[in-house]
Amino acid sequence: MKYGLESIIRFFENGISLPQQLLSSGEFKVLHISDTPSPIYHAINSMLVQLKPDMIVHTGDIADEIKLGDNPGFLEQYGRTAGPFIKNLSQSTAKLYIIPGNHGSIPLI
Repeated sequence: MKYGLESIIRFFENGISLPQQLLSSGEFKVLHISDTPSPIYHAINSMLVQLKPDMIVHTGDIADEIKLGDNPGFLEQYGRTAGPFIKNLSQSTAKLYIIPGNHGSIPLI
């Protein structure tokens, strides 16, 4: 499936559309997200409000465009960018699991 610039812009403006059947389901809901670039944080935060997941699993890089593992000097920028998003995820009523990605943590030397 190809996405043109217009559809990508609409996605960021309108957020993620979820089926009503999913929203009204009483089943246990797991939201799995991975390698999230900061421009989609707003859409994910809006989706959290709609979906009300029971569990959130974030695998991969939280601020995908900031390659912290390759550039530990970006730690302050990473905190400013990813920090509010992580806080929002943790304030959800869902159980939260975060597994760092290959670029989301400072390498041990």
